[in-house]
Amino acid sequence: LIRMAHKYAIPDVLDDALSRLKQQYTTDMKHWRYMQHGKSRTLVHCSKADHLVVINLARLTDTPSLLPTAFLACATTLGAEVLRAVDSPGPFGISSEDALRIIEGKAALARESGKHALCAIPALAGCTHVSKAGSSTQAPRSALASFMGEDGGFSQGSASQFVHRQPFDACSAMIPKDAAGELAICPRCKNTILVRMQNAMLSTWADLPKIFGLKVEGWPTS
Repeated sequence: LIRMAHKYAIPDVLDDALSRLKQQYTTDMKHWRYMQHGKSRTLVHCSKADHLVVINLARLTDTPSLLPTAFLACATTLGAEVLRAVDSPGPFGISSEDALRIIEGKAALARESGKHALCAIPALAGCTHVSKAGSSTQAPRSALASFMGEDGGFSQGSASQFVHRQPFDACSAMIPKDAAGELAICPRCKNTILVRMQNAMLSTWADLPKIFGLKVEGWPTS
């Protein structure tokens, strides 16, 4: 519809179709996270392959605000499909430059996820939570020990968690629990972690155009 409306210069149809697409590929982090966690629905349903199409549509219609989240979606959901799409004919083909943006963006997003996870360490190290078993620091220290390796580096389990975690995934997964499934830190430290991770996410969101080598006027910076 967008291609046809653009080709035959039907502005009302084009504007309406783009407005629907902007609901899916939004500039608002909160709305994006709601959609990713199934808490919000839009009028447009996009498959993984459609993310590549949106990049092309954004270029075609000069709608750069669609690009950061379209590239984000590609970087977080696509693998070898990106390479197969390079210079392919049709709407699913992308340029080698855009493929490189996706690949380099994957690495940058992994680093951002690691930064977000690091927000948990100060709270884990300093929490003096009293567990139901009566131990004042056992649960937080156990959580920190499993979070970090013996040499002070990340343990294998936590490293795997970072690798598979996306930068805008739910923060709750980073809140440690004890063997009984109870909160391993006090509510105050939990809230500290959540606030720090939320602020880290906002920073990453503001940097999305930079992460993918884009210039997008009006992209939220805070």
